[in-house]
Amino acid sequence: MMDEPVLVGLSLGVGLALLYALASYVTHRLALHSGSRNQFLAIAFGGLLARMAFALLLVTVTLVFVPVDETAFIGSFFGVFVVTLIMEVLHLHRQTSDVVQEAVGEGQDGA
Repeated sequence: MMDEPVLVGLSLGVGLALLYALASYVTHRLALHSGSRNQFLAIAFGGLLARMAFALLLVTVTLVFVPVDETAFIGSFFGVFVVTLIMEVLHLHRQTSDVVQEAVGEGQDGA
């Protein structure tokens, strides 16, 4: 059976990574519904910077103040983080491709 610090580390690592993924999803939804390209970039990159800074802060606070198994925590966080990051990139690529296709279609309708 696993020790409590290992279970806490696994749980917190997965939880923080999923929280990061949820914040990414919300940020991208906001960015995709922005009015202009500059606004999209500001929301997307500003959100990325804020999420990364907050995630780094939470990881640091967890490692310093919570009795967790460091390997379990970091391993579970980055494992889930990488999987959700891949999903985020694929989702954003698909969404932006749809927006570009709609813009191209609208441009051809007006010609």
